[in-house]
Amino acid sequence: MTAGDPALVLGNAAPSSGRGPRTTCLEQFESGMFHYVTRIRDRRFVLVDPERGLAFAFAFFDNASGDARNVTLRDGRQVVSGPSVPWTWQIAEVFKIEHGEIGPVESVLHQVPYGMGSGWSSWEDAMSSRPRW
Repeated sequence: MTAGDPALVLGNAAPSSGRGPRTTCLEQFESGMFHYVTRIRDRRFVLVDPERGLAFAFAFFDNASGDARNVTLRDGRQVVSGPSVPWTWQIAEVFKIEHGEIGPVESVLHQVPYGMGSGWSSWEDAMSSRPRW
């Protein structure tokens, strides 16, 4: 997900949570802005450091394109966004858990052919949205 001024990212006023100009992962998912991500799969939490509140994970984000590009956002706006062809992002991310919520996220994304497997899972597991440790 992304971070930043919600007025720029989501096109609406900043939340009144007192956190300043940031959105949580949940707020981003609920906004509908990432509607074109049709599946998050083969997520592996490779390293979890409970003492520091850090987690390192790999995952694959798919977009089937087509109608996934047309959406009505939570605020009622109709938007067309996202890629026009199917794709998969291979993602490596490090994030911090703060007060029970996902805090800052650092991600590296690599676009790969649609539906590409991880290489470390069976085909069935690679297509599954179930997280694995």
